[in-house]
This record gives sequence, structure tokens and C-alpha cells, in this order.
Amino acid sequence: MSYTIQHGSTDDWKDACDLTSKYANWNRSYHDFETYSKAYGKENVTFLVAKDDDLNILGCGMIAKAKYDISTVSMYFVLPSHRGRGIGSAIFTKLTEDSIREGRNIGLNAADKMSSKFDANRGFNKYQNWRIEVVRFKNVQPKYILSHYGTDDSCKIVNVSDVYLSQLISYDSKIAGGLDRSGFVEAWTSHPDGCAKVAINAKSGEIIGYGMGRVVAKDQQLFCPLYAEDDATAEQLILAIFHQDKNVGNRTGIFFSITSSMNRLMAILNKFAEAEWPQLAKLGNQLIMSFTIEEGTVDDWRVATDLMAEHVHWYKSYRDLETYWQAYGKENVSFLIAKGRDKEFYGCGQIAKLNGHISTIGVYFVHPEHQGKGIGSAIFSKLIEPSVKEGRNIGLNAAPAMTKNYDCKAGFSKYPNWKIEVLAFKKFQTEKIEQLTKAATCRIIDRRVVQLAKLIEYDSKIAGGFDRSGFVEHWTAHPDGVTKIALAANGDIIGYATGRLVKNDLFIFCPLYADDDATARQLILALLHRNNAVARKNGYFFSTTPTYQRLMTILSNFADVGHTTYRISQFTKEAPVTESDKVYSISDIGLGFI
Repeated sequence: MSYTIQHGSTDDWKDACDLTSKYANWNRSYHDFETYSKAYGKENVTFLVAKDDDLNILGCGMIAKAKYDISTVSMYFVLPSHRGRGIGSAIFTKLTEDSIREGRNIGLNAADKMSSKFDANRGFNKYQNWRIEVVRFKNVQPKYILSHYGTDDSCKIVNVSDVYLSQLISYDSKIAGGLDRSGFVEAWTSHPDGCAKVAINAKSGEIIGYGMGRVVAKDQQLFCPLYAEDDATAEQLILAIFHQDKNVGNRTGIFFSITSSMNRLMAILNKFAEAEWPQLAKLGNQLIMSFTIEEGTVDDWRVATDLMAEHVHWYKSYRDLETYWQAYGKENVSFLIAKGRDKEFYGCGQIAKLNGHISTIGVYFVHPEHQGKGIGSAIFSKLIEPSVKEGRNIGLNAAPAMTKNYDCKAGFSKYPNWKIEVLAFKKFQTEKIEQLTKAATCRIIDRRVVQLAKLIEYDSKIAGGFDRSGFVEHWTAHPDGVTKIALAANGDIIGYATGRLVKNDLFIFCPLYADDDATARQLILALLHRNNAVARKNGYFFSTTPTYQRLMTILSNFADVGHTTYRISQFTKEAPVTESDKVYSISDIGLGFI
């Protein structure tokens, strides 16, 4: 399904509050969003929602840029019915990309079962020396509150308006390790659904604690924050907030305590309520690196080409990128690069928007030293976002080990009835090539001799009716390649092939289309005949399941050939129907769909 990720409104926040309360038991106030905007500045708060075509919310996330280059993530949620489709990953990537680019320290409070995923997949691997302990309460006894509130002569409980704001900010900063949270303190303690109280030392007049309770979804009361110098002060702050609550006897709610104070808090609460500790969350939580994702240049392509050849044995030409720009239009080709602060290459990905509402992905690669840190996911989400918004059918050619991930997590669940069979060749026998060339059964001509319109028409027939005119025109004229065309006796095109030199001096046949085996053989021979330099190369064919055995038979007559592996073509909406039985090598293992 298609969806868009956009900035959420106040109404979207209310809908998100309802959904997270219903499905995740996260209870927030409808007024939290407005309060966050006041606390951190509207320009520093991003609330994103993913919506389907009917504008229903499928997921959401929020991030706030606080002072000191700290950003915090919250409300990260996807409807259970839409999980495993890449929506959450897309939201998270878009949510954090600005803070990552700015090199900010990003934190979040993760459910225990999610903590390892944020650590391994997104780089949130720095932890506080405590956990957030979730303490729930119910059955509050109003009589105890009435009889014990205000009985501690050592402290006085007052409203926020009764103290200087600067003093309260100073106390908060002391608790928060010296961080200035003035905007948060001012806005949060004035929350429209909250009740904030301040504890004053009766003798010195100094602030010794403050707390706020706010009513959220399901009529619960959340105590956030509750800071106090000792247990007695904490108890008086809780009692003061409850004392002002007209529905206290029926109230349930939550404290988000920390490991060192949780047991003491439980002891306080159990004096006048039932307290329980049902779950925990971990505070995780810094990205281990900062990186940017940007459009790559020709120089970046050269770096990517070298690294992919070295680490994953994917072989491209230095001039492929410029040829893609010509073939599909530069505005339709996105080549994204992830780089570190020092401009070191971390990873890349490419997508091209083809005619027929198809987009294809290639060169999706992360340097081995930087895998498992969320870089690949960030590249992938940003890469496909425009095509997803436009409802395009997105395809890729996946390694077998990755195909399940693409299917289950990103929705690439549509397959053709064939695989891409990778054949490697070496040791061409030039004498046999010479002999077999003399036994030609069809006429072979150069690319420049044929009418381009006829070649485009033949290509379209093989490609299931898709118009690939730009690709045919420019790929067959690749500066590192050579193209030959096969003609029948009546002058009709019955096949064509392009071979090009790529990294490591390898020769790649892409495409090789032919109406029969004899024509395929003659096209291969034509690319090799009288070109001993090419005939001495090693290289690859990217064949299809219906033809690869026949191709191996052809090649075995004049070369050493072996089947090395396979790739799986996958699509998000439908697999194009093509004449795969005439495809001896697909058009391009990177951005080709046939």
C-alpha cells in the first residue's frame, strides 16, 4: 500500500494519542503537543505521521531538539496491522535525519524488548547506569491524604506561581546535571492538564523538590517529574498533588521512577495506595556516529565502485552513473551517499524512475565497518520515499540472504516466475570463436547502422511492452561498451547484446536478448570476434531461469563457464510479465527489471 509521511497537526496528535492508548497502552494528554512546542520552541519539535490514501494514521513519531545538542525521540508507534512493512523505519529515519546530520546526541526511552534493536540497528548503544522503572498505582485512600498532607513541619508545599521561576529553573538544572531546561520548566509546570507543586525548606526558604501530575488518556494521572531531596519531601509533594485532585479515590496512574529510588517510592505509595511494578524500560542512548545522506557525485560513484568491487564483488563501470542520467533523465535518478563528519564513505544506494510507473533500486551497499548502525536503513528509507509517495511499483534484484527481509519488512512481495542466474566465464578459446563465427546463421550489425526506433520496438517486446527508449538509446552507446544487433533474412531484429568493461577489467554481458539459441550464440561471438583483448577477459552473464542452462551449453563450446549464484527480482506491487525465455542476460543487474 502507499502512504505518505508528513508533519502532524494538533488533530493528528489527538488521533495518535487515541491510537497509542488503545494499542500500546501509552497514555498522553491531548495538550502535550502544544506544551512541547512551547517548551522547546515550535521550530525544534517535529511530530510526523504516516497516513494512507484515505488519510488514516498508520504510525507516528516525535523528536525534540533540546539544548546542548541533545535530541529526544518519543511517540514512535506503528499500528499493529501495518507493522513489518517498513513504515516505522521510514518514520524513524525521517524523524532523526536532521539531528544526525547536525551531529546531535539522540536519546530515547525504549521498551525492554526493543532496546536491543535500537542498540544493534540504530546505534543507541550508550546507557545510563539506571533503568526507568514503571510504577503503577490504584485505590488511593483519600482519608490518608487529608490526615497526612501538610504534617511535615520541615517543608512547605506551594504553587509554582509562589516561587521565582529562576529559582525553580536553577533547582531543576541541579537535578539534571547542570543542563539548562528553562523552556521546559516554564512550559511544563504550566501544562493545562497538570498540577505542579514546589517544596520549600521551612527554615532556609530554598527549593528542595518539585513535582507535577497531569491527567492523560483513560483518566490516568502521570507524575512527571517528581524531584525531591528526600523521601519525606517526595511524599508531601505527592500528597499535595493528590489533595488537589477531586477524583483521587478513583484515580489510577503511573510514576516513571529510576532504579535507585523505585523501592523507596513503592514504600511511600503503599502507605495510601496499591503500588505495583509491572514492567520496565531502558534509557538508551546515543548514536555512536553522525552521518549525512546526500546526493552523490561522479567522484562519489567512483569511490562506491571501488568499495563494492573490493567488499561484495559487485562490478560497475566508472561511467555507469552518467549513462544512467542520460538513459532515465538526471531528474529521475537518485544516487544517495552516506558520509561521516570527515566525509568518509559509509554507504550508498541508487534508484531510477522508469516509464510505466516502475522504480528500480541498485547499488544498495553499506561499508562492512559501518553495518548494523542504521545507516543502510536510513539510506533505503530516503531512497524509496518519493516513489512510495507516488505509488510507484518498486523493484530490486536481491541476494538470496536478503530476499526475506525485503519481503517481510519492506513489502517487496511480488516475484516473477524466474530467478536471475549468475554465470561466470573465463578462458575464451579464440580459435573456436573464429570457427563458429564463420558458421553464422544470421546477420550481425553494429548499433550505429540500425534504426533506433526498430531497436526500441524490439526491446519493448522483450520487456513486456514497456517503453525503455531512453535506456536503449544511451545504454547501447555506453562509452565502455559495445553493442551488436542480430537481423533475420527479412531485416527484422531478432536479438541484441551490449557488453561493457567494468571494474577489475571484467566484461559484463547486459543485456543479451535473442529469439533463439543460435542468435544468442552469434551475438556473443560477434562481441568477441576480432577483439582479442575482450576475448581474454573474465566476466559475467546475468541470465534467467528459462535460459541459463541453454546459455551454459552455448558458452561451453568456447569458454570455461560456471553457475555461481542467483539473484531474486522482487517488486512491491506486481512483477512485470516479460519474455524471459528470450533473455539470456538481463539489461542491468543494478537498475534493470528484465
